Amino acid sequence: MDRQEHWFFKSWRPAVAWCYLFLCMFDFFVAPTLLGVYCWFAHVPYIPWEPITIKGGAILHASLGGISGITAWSRGKEKIACIDNDNKGPGG
Repeated sequence: MDRQEHWFFKSWRPAVAWCYLFLCMFDFFVAPTLLGVYCWFAHVPYIPWEPITIKGGAILHASLGGISGITAWSRGKEKIACIDNDNKGPGG
């Protein structure tokens, strides 16, 4: 009997990768741009944006980058193993 994999176990890796992507996009592109636009229109001196995720030694980037990289590598190995098992044919 083939047991169906629960949706959470199937999609947690892409969810972590997308969250990390959005976090980096906000912290390095969106927030500095919005701050610059705000300073421009409010006629206040520009205040450099300090990325929130860099504070504390950037441990967040090290951990999420490691998690995303290792899980992507292991998922690739799983897919290769699945393809190899399908190519062996019946009884193999």
